[in-house]
Amino acid sequence: MSGKYKGVFINDKSERPPVIDKGKVIDVSTGEVINAEINDGIDFDKLPFKVAKTMPNIPHSYVVRNSMNNDEYVKLYKAIIEKGRVGYFYKTRRIYYYRGDGYKYWYMASRVCSSGIINRADENISYG
Repeated sequence: MSGKYKGVFINDKSERPPVIDKGKVIDVSTGEVINAEINDGIDFDKLPFKVAKTMPNIPHSYVVRNSMNNDEYVKLYKAIIEKGRVGYFYKTRRIYYYRGDGYKYWYMASRVCSSGIINRADENISYG
């Protein structure tokens, strides 16, 4: 499905992430500026991301799902699925959600019921 989306992405599962330039999200296939207003309904104040210290060569942060943040966690997980774009971590295929806030988000478990961690990293960093 291609076309404008309420958030900041075109949901076509393209191999190429959108270009983000000074707060504007641009569809790389058309050059069209996509609505850059972050309107995904996720309260990130309830998702305390922590810096991952065990992998200093792969800088990223993570949030652990718990009873206090479950609703926002599930919203973010669903946003990754619904608005995410295909990307790669070395040779591993992942779905990344480029929210328009300078980060890309991804989950580690393929089902929300078994998901306990969501990661985020600078959107301009890639591996592979």
